[in-house]
Amino acid sequence: MYDTHGMAAFDPSRGGMGGEGPDMDDIFAQMFGGMGGFGGMPGMGGMGGMPGGRNVPRKGRSVEQEYEVSLEELYKGKTTKFTNTRNTICNMCKGSGGKQGAKANSCAVCNGRGAKQVLRQVGPGLVTQETVPCGNCQGSGQVIPEKHRCKKCKGKKVVETKNVLELYIPRGARQGERIVLAGEADQLPDQEPGDIIFTLTETPHDVFERAGADLRAELKVSLVEALTGFSRVVVTHLDGRGIHMNVKQPDGNVLRPGQVLKIEGEGMPIKKSDARGDLYLVVDVEFPEDGWLKTDAAVQKVRDALPKDEREEEKHEEVEEVDVEWDADMEEYGAGSGDPRAGGGEWEDDEDEEAGPQFCNEKPLSQSPLATHRTFAYPVMNVIPTRRETRLCQEDLGPFTARPGNGLRMLAMPLTESPQEPIEGLLAKYEQERSKRLKEEGVKQYIDVRSEAIQALAKDPWVKYDDPRVQNPPLKDGDRIKFLITGAGINGIEFAGRLVNAGISNRDIVCVDVAGGWGGTWYYNRYPGVMCDVEGYCYVPFLEETGYMPRHKYSYGHEIRGQIERSADHFGIKGQFCTKIDSQIWDETKKLWVVTMTRTVGQPSISTEFTVYADFVLISGAPFILPKMPVLPGWNDIYQNKRVFHSARWDYEYTGGTPEKPDLVNLRGKRVAIVGTGATAIQIVPELAKWAERVYVVQRTPTHVGERGQVETDPEAWAKITSEKGWQKKRRMVFDAYVSYSKANGPDIINDGWTNTPAGSGFLGSNSKIVAQDQIEQHIREMHVLDMPRTNLLRKRVDEIVENKDTAEKLKAWYGSWCKRPSFHDEYLQAFNKPNVTLIDTDGRGLDGYTKNGIVFDGHEYEVDCLVLATGFTFSHFDSPAEKLRTKIQGRNGVTLTDYWKDPDSGTIFGMAMPNFPNFFSFLTHGGGATWNLTSSLDMNANLIGAIITQAQQRVGKGNRFVIEPSVDGERQYALELAKRVGWFSVMPVCTPGYFNAEGAAAFKKKEEKTKEQIINEGRKMPWGTGPVDFRSMIENFVAKGDLEGFMVEAVA
Repeated sequence: MYDTHGMAAFDPSRGGMGGEGPDMDDIFAQMFGGMGGFGGMPGMGGMGGMPGGRNVPRKGRSVEQEYEVSLEELYKGKTTKFTNTRNTICNMCKGSGGKQGAKANSCAVCNGRGAKQVLRQVGPGLVTQETVPCGNCQGSGQVIPEKHRCKKCKGKKVVETKNVLELYIPRGARQGERIVLAGEADQLPDQEPGDIIFTLTETPHDVFERAGADLRAELKVSLVEALTGFSRVVVTHLDGRGIHMNVKQPDGNVLRPGQVLKIEGEGMPIKKSDARGDLYLVVDVEFPEDGWLKTDAAVQKVRDALPKDEREEEKHEEVEEVDVEWDADMEEYGAGSGDPRAGGGEWEDDEDEEAGPQFCNEKPLSQSPLATHRTFAYPVMNVIPTRRETRLCQEDLGPFTARPGNGLRMLAMPLTESPQEPIEGLLAKYEQERSKRLKEEGVKQYIDVRSEAIQALAKDPWVKYDDPRVQNPPLKDGDRIKFLITGAGINGIEFAGRLVNAGISNRDIVCVDVAGGWGGTWYYNRYPGVMCDVEGYCYVPFLEETGYMPRHKYSYGHEIRGQIERSADHFGIKGQFCTKIDSQIWDETKKLWVVTMTRTVGQPSISTEFTVYADFVLISGAPFILPKMPVLPGWNDIYQNKRVFHSARWDYEYTGGTPEKPDLVNLRGKRVAIVGTGATAIQIVPELAKWAERVYVVQRTPTHVGERGQVETDPEAWAKITSEKGWQKKRRMVFDAYVSYSKANGPDIINDGWTNTPAGSGFLGSNSKIVAQDQIEQHIREMHVLDMPRTNLLRKRVDEIVENKDTAEKLKAWYGSWCKRPSFHDEYLQAFNKPNVTLIDTDGRGLDGYTKNGIVFDGHEYEVDCLVLATGFTFSHFDSPAEKLRTKIQGRNGVTLTDYWKDPDSGTIFGMAMPNFPNFFSFLTHGGGATWNLTSSLDMNANLIGAIITQAQQRVGKGNRFVIEPSVDGERQYALELAKRVGWFSVMPVCTPGYFNAEGAAAFKKKEEKTKEQIINEGRKMPWGTGPVDFRSMIENFVAKGDLEGFMVEAVA
């Protein structure tokens, strides 16, 4: 297709040089059919919005616009020409704005800043302050006296010109794809011109739906055709061809409702190849109207033609003929009965209130006579359970449980112990080490960057204010957006990508982040050696969708950050950066979220407050975003006299190097102390050891450190890994199955330290059994028996690697694999063999404090030049999302999320939604599915939210607004399901203190028998106790059922 001058009115340079300029909506109506233009994005043309001086960006502002294309155009490709009106450098003055030799003066209006603050009325009696480009100097900060100005450009440095551009949309292009016309935006002096960027928006099609390169359409056939066959054109393809099918009887097959027929090679073209996807036809059999058989003879003819019913009628002593209601509603089945088989199961009170609920009267699977022992690297009971065992007491599990036949299989826990390794001695050692570290202050012994004392540690060292993504925010005051996502990391892009997959337009989605770009945790974590400890093929998001191949089995931080950016481009998602959300308040009258934000940019910084309105809000802040440190005396002394920074804000200006090449050359001759020996420090210590003159590693609690086994990705192996559609989901499912001690779906294709740590399931949950309240002691013992061989091997590994025996003994960890995140590295333990590395083992106490010279432990001062705090983050399980993000979230009836979170009687449904918070979704630690691969949990959650929104939209009709939230009863029913599984997590309180168990808080609580309600409320605050495999099965069954059980959907007029 070729559209000559189809966009002749394209003129992005208007408006911003003074004067009204043309109506952008009218201009773009000619090009995009009335979609509207850049409305309210100041400074698109001329000098507007771009302060001069040192703040002038290296590259000019790009012009971005969505371009609607039909599915036919994407199928056949399209080329269109348009006239582009833009500003170009004046050829008379060469962009100086003045005559030869003329000198510019500082602008008197803005005092040379290029911008000024103005008050704007936003309502009756209401004004807001905002920063705008100075109109006197057009943002340059300088003004040339009128008599010395260039005659051609009148001192503006640029002149308006026109050129004809061509936009080429290739065959097979996709929704959200960005087409960049490089350097075709406005020119400005001393800058590279910005780009004109078109984001493709696919308009809905009447016949076809698209998924990747595949197409889907309905095949409507009559009952006669379904039974006897047909020969006709069934659909008109996107290029006008008729697709003809010839289904013959009796040789052919009977067509059934919902049957799927695939026609290979009749899908969408695949870019840069001759290949095409497939066309899927879903059969819809149209039955005749009632009464179409007019006579008994006609009925008999049909009976004679159809297969005869061979069933024999049962003999009964009494037979009664009944009347039938033809259009009954299945939702009335068991309604109001409280029977869990009707989907509304209630907790039936026991007569004995003292005993508390017993969730399962079955014999534990581990006691089954079917259990047999298999010799393995770790003791695993190889049990293929009977149907009765697999039930997991289904009469108790209710409507949310995974059912037999859905692929869920169980693995029993071992009871046998090796006589060579008695468990009693090991448990005694564990308790001894745990007791050393217990402090009654619990989490209060730490502060995070919300405290004024250390707020300076949270400063963003990576932001580039001249980045076009920062310069060109998609939101402005008064805007309305359908989906507002808080966070631009993996969680945020998972939300956005799965919403797009669910049919939401990417123009209706914006991710907001206080950071200066995409990445979330990976935006900030750029310390030397940073990599993900989970296999990148499982962890890194959207590898299958983008076709990207990670360079290593375990991906490094900058590559993960790059893939998040790549995913945002792939889906066409916009980011609002350097912006903090101050409040999100539900407006019951308008059925909208009123969201106030503050955007802070520049040096010195300029902050602008504004308000937008959102139909849906999604909170995607990850669990680990607030750097923390222990409260110790002398903090101000060391902070004012030495270089101090947190690992999440690495100071390469001081150390030398870059995130991509961490050569810490400036540490030569320096003494560095690093506090912490967790997953972060394990990666940093080997890098410090390569460069610093002296490295002090301060340890409170050792970490189990297994072998990493890092290797580069082999392209041939990668081709095999990715050969099947859905490979990444399958790989994640295998990982989740092995780490949660489930019966794996096939062989262990990951085969690393994670999948050989079955007892790590103590933190995740497992479908291996339900733990009743009277089985807790036995369960704790069984988990230690399961874990003992692995932890013994890891302690032996320390002895084999670390040469100094005293140091080796101090590096051994004494707790279960579920108590702290297991770690893996190939250089950490080896670093302690270097003469410049010293372990300061505090034996569970921590440092005594700081001085102006360094750190103090056990009365000894260690002088340092630099202090690195690898002390982790505040774990958001104990703070509400509002507290974590330092924002106010207020739902229906004035209920704040902070108050709701603290209420013991309040919980979530699926770990993603809560009553009283309409059109509000999140990834919450309460009630969700947990796995060591966080991306797997995030992806499950995002897919579920996309499906729920889609089903709710279908219920109210396409294009209609709606409100959805869990009902109070729905949350209660889900809480009962969580409570039945909460016994699995009884292993957590016996752990050494850490963020998993609130620094051992349970040790200081009074021991008492729990009531029924206490168990229910305890379950509300925990993950799904039967693990990620069962959680995935449960939510997929929920989606397939399609009735949104537990949710309320209200159409909005």
